[in-house]
Amino acid sequence: MSRPTSAPRPGSGAVLTIAGEKGFHYRQTVNDAFSGNQDALRKLLSFSHETDGEAGLDHGTVLLDVREKIGASRFDAVLKSMPLTTQKEVEGLLRTATGMRKFSRAVLEQGQNSQ
Repeated sequence: MSRPTSAPRPGSGAVLTIAGEKGFHYRQTVNDAFSGNQDALRKLLSFSHETDGEAGLDHGTVLLDVREKIGASRFDAVLKSMPLTTQKEVEGLLRTATGMRKFSRAVLEQGQNSQ
């Protein structure tokens, strides 16, 4: 069962804490990026270097949601215009978020099948 992408998930605790400390308007930027605003997406992608650990996991999940909503080609075109270090950071976050999502789905499916 796939999760609907009709509304953004603007992040949770850790990433919002880091964003607040940095004076970054995370939720608004996510909402703007989710609407296709390329400047907001650039800001969101650039913010990736501010995250690690739990905040990085949250941020990677949000980036994956944005990518799914606006489309891989639009997301990837903006990402390719970014510095190489940002591209590598974002690609790592997306890989981790994708892996976590697959693992979560597998666990949920396994739980449903054992009932």
